[in-house]
Parts: sequence; structure tokens; C-alpha cells
Amino acid sequence: MATEGLPTSSPSSPLSPDRSFAQFVNSAVTKHRRSFAADFRTNFLAGLFVLIPIAFTAWVMHAIYSWFSDLGQPIVASAIRSMSVAPGSIVDIERVQRVQRVLEVFKDILSFAVVVILIYLLGWATTKVVGKRLLGGFDGLIQRIPLAKGIYGTLKQLLSTFQQKPEGIERVVLIAYPSASVRSVGLVTRTYRDEAQGREMASVYMPIAPFLTSGNVAVVPVDELMSTDWSVDEALKFIASGGSVSPRSGAALENLS
Repeated sequence: MATEGLPTSSPSSPLSPDRSFAQFVNSAVTKHRRSFAADFRTNFLAGLFVLIPIAFTAWVMHAIYSWFSDLGQPIVASAIRSMSVAPGSIVDIERVQRVQRVLEVFKDILSFAVVVILIYLLGWATTKVVGKRLLGGFDGLIQRIPLAKGIYGTLKQLLSTFQQKPEGIERVVLIAYPSASVRSVGLVTRTYRDEAQGREMASVYMPIAPFLTSGNVAVVPVDELMSTDWSVDEALKFIASGGSVSPRSGAALENLS
């Protein structure tokens, strides 16, 4: 019997005799599952990468807000209690109580605002003669407490170091570390003269990504440092981002070639 014009099935066809319909369906379902799993993994990681910096920023801001609010709570709570009206007073008691209820609702915000204002006033006072004398007296008191002396003195020295630019060199530098062919970003904390070698030396702190709270310290000759025009903020962003956030100027990197 002639078979011309009739469709024939090839071994590679989905419906070939060598391949049942059930196998074809199972293959299609398997491919669909793999495609869904791959899409889910890709989209989940993309969403995670978006969420991580947002969540970390929110966590830091919430921690600061909670800390400031807790510091200001006693002041605000005392102010609210002081608004209590004595029996028989001619003051409108209901109005005072309404004000107290409103203050209770916004107590955390008010506490945060109070601490911010107090910090501003503290900074303003330290620029005046009286404030400087009070701060000096407080420093002298802290120096008499063994454990507090070490913590307070170290933190104060570190903060004052970053507030002042080192003499004769930029704050942010590149150094040959950990090998001669590699450059690491560092912050110059101080410079001094090594009398034994007759050379100017610099103490360089190299923060480690991503949290910058730990790092390495190296003592490097000043003439071996590569100065940059980066600000400290730009350098810290560059380190914390793993080098993905470039500083505003690439002059320092161009000098490497």
C-alpha cells in the first residue's frame, strides 16, 4: 500500500514511536520546573541585593534613633510629669491633660530632638572659653579612672586625629600592601621622623571592608606613599563597597600606570 503524502515520524520527533507521549510530557514539565527554579533564584538574588543596603541603612538609623531617644527619655518624662496640676488650681486641668497625652504619643520623637539639640549645644560650648575649661576639667576627671582613661583617651585621640590633616601629606594615600605590585587604600593617622633612619615615617590605617571597624596598621616611609585627592568619606565608601563606588577623581589610580 502506498504511503506517499502521509506524515512520517523521525526518531528525534517528540511523538516518535521510540518516545511515548508520557515521556514527552515529563520532559516538558521538567524543563518548566528548571526554568522556574532558575528564574526564581535569579529574581530572589536580585531582590536580596536591593534589600540588603536598604535594610542595613534602616537598621543603623533605627539604632541611632533608639539610642538618642533612650538618652532623652528621662528629660521628656520629667517635663511631662512637671505639668501635673495641683487640685484646686485655676488652670484648665483638661487642657493640660490633653497636652500631656499628646506629649506621651510623641515622646520618642521629642526625646530624639532633645538629644540632638543638646549635642549641638555641647559642640557650641566647646568653642567657647567656659566650655573648653569645663571639658578640660572633665578630661582630668576621666584620667583618674583607670579603665575609663584608656577607652576615653584612645577614642578621643582617634577622633581628633581624623579632624586634623597630617602635615606634608594627604590624609588618604595608596601604599604597596600586601605586595609591591598591589596598592591598598589607607588613612594617614600621624607622621613622625625616624632618627635612626633619618626618614619621615607615617602611620597608615587600612580599614577592611565592609564594616571598616577593623583593619591593619602599617608604618611606611613618607616618600613611598602615593598621595590622592580623595576625601576620607570617598575613601571609606570605596573600601566599604568593595571598590564598586569610585571616588570623584581617578587621578590617583592613573598614577599607577
